[in-house]
Amino acid sequence: MGSTLKAKSLRKAVVPLTLLEHPSPGNLQSTRLALHVNEDGSSCWVYIASGCNIYKVEILLEGSWLSKGKEGLLILERTKVIDSLLLKRCPHRSEIQSIVLAEIECKWLLH
Repeated sequence: MGSTLKAKSLRKAVVPLTLLEHPSPGNLQSTRLALHVNEDGSSCWVYIASGCNIYKVEILLEGSWLSKGKEGLLILERTKVIDSLLLKRCPHRSEIQSIVLAEIECKWLLH
C-alpha cells in the first residue's frame, strides 16, 4: 500500500505589494504555485508564477501545528514573509501556465 501525504500546517502569508504589484488573475491556480520546505522545517520557499514572471517568497514555519476546527476543517495560521524576490530566468513572452520544482545538481538555475 502506498504512503499518504498529510498536512502538518496550513499557513497564510501576504505577498509584499512591492514584489508583486499587479498579479495575474490566474496566479491563484494550483499549477502556478510550488513549495519547497527547507531541511530543518523552519521555513519554506513558495514559488509563484504570475504573468511572465516567477517570484520566490520565503515564509516561517517554526512553531506551527495543524489546527482543526469543526468537522476536522483545517484552520489557517498567519505567518510572516522573511524574504522575497523576482527570479532571474530565461525571458518568457506569454503568461506562464504552470511551474514544477525538480531536484538537480546545478544550483545556478534557480538563483
